[in-house]
Amino acid sequence: MVSIIIPAYNAQKYIGETLDSVLSQSYKDWELILVDDGSTDNTAEIIKEKSEGENRIKYYYQKNLGVSTARNYGLKKSIGEFVAFLDADDVWLPLYLEKKVNYLLSHPTIGAVNSKVTFIDGESKAIEGFAEGMRNEDVDGILTFNTKNKTTGPSGILCRKECVKKIGGFNIKLSNTADKMFYLDLSKETTIVNLDEFLWLYRFHDASMHKNILNMINDYENYIQQLESKSYFNSKKEASNFKKYIYKICYKESMKQKHIKYSVLFLFKYIFS
Repeated sequence: MVSIIIPAYNAQKYIGETLDSVLSQSYKDWELILVDDGSTDNTAEIIKEKSEGENRIKYYYQKNLGVSTARNYGLKKSIGEFVAFLDADDVWLPLYLEKKVNYLLSHPTIGAVNSKVTFIDGESKAIEGFAEGMRNEDVDGILTFNTKNKTTGPSGILCRKECVKKIGGFNIKLSNTADKMFYLDLSKETTIVNLDEFLWLYRFHDASMHKNILNMINDYENYIQQLESKSYFNSKKEASNFKKYIYKICYKESMKQKHIKYSVLFLFKYIFS
């Protein structure tokens, strides 16, 4: 019934806990597709250990092509009616699948279901804060940076596979912004709802895209290009405000990491966008 897709790249620190959260689900009719995106650590060994004797777990290896390509590869291999995309450092609570599968089964016109999320740190300790899952009426906030404590985390949404296939899965030109584009595209295709329940845990830790300034910049610039090519902005002013916000982020991070060339570039873009 459910295909769970986990993209993993050098995920040895957290992948074991993530897999345990899948194995602990009260709902049992699932397959787990793990796509190893060219890991060079012990990710594969941990997966092998956790999946011993478990025929619902399938492991695939690909050279490092990025998280979106890994998710789409898992989607291609999936056989379930529903699909879930779980990041290799996040955690599902035991009723995650049961609650969401039952909702979609009882609401055949709904294409995807979200839920609330609480936060943990790199040591799996609870930290302050929580977020709601995105609904259709929240998605426009992605373009205006007015998400009001909403999350686009892929780990929080269960979808009908037919809806995900219609939008082509995840945009392979994007990495950390791919989740935002996914929600924008999916909301045009179907109805996304949110359950008023805490069903998963989002992990904050040091392995952030901002650690690699070039990857961050490339991803944001590709994101802007994709939004423009799909005509997502409602006006030139909205597009300009969006770009200014992005350029401000890139400027601040460049300054923080003492990349003067990039900081000057994005200060210029911020002023003249």
